[in-house]
Amino acid sequence: PKDSEAIALVLHTSGTTSRPKRVPLRHRNLTASVANIVEHYRLGSEDVSLCVMPLFHVHGLVASALATLASGGTLAVPRRFSPMMF
Repeated sequence: PKDSEAIALVLHTSGTTSRPKRVPLRHRNLTASVANIVEHYRLGSEDVSLCVMPLFHVHGLVASALATLASGGTLAVPRRFSPMMF
């Protein structure tokens, strides 16, 4: 993006210990996180990732979806996920 300091998206904390809070994530943060995951998981264009985490969760969105897509891999998202069927 033109401005890496611009806010890319806003996630919310779970509110387990207090009221939920908004967490703005900047383009710079997302880009660095995705690059780190691609490198450490050694993701590539031949990989297929099954996304079973909710995309509103930071790990589901960044590690599962964005990192896979950034690596050129394929992302498989089931219509519905059931741990009992997994």
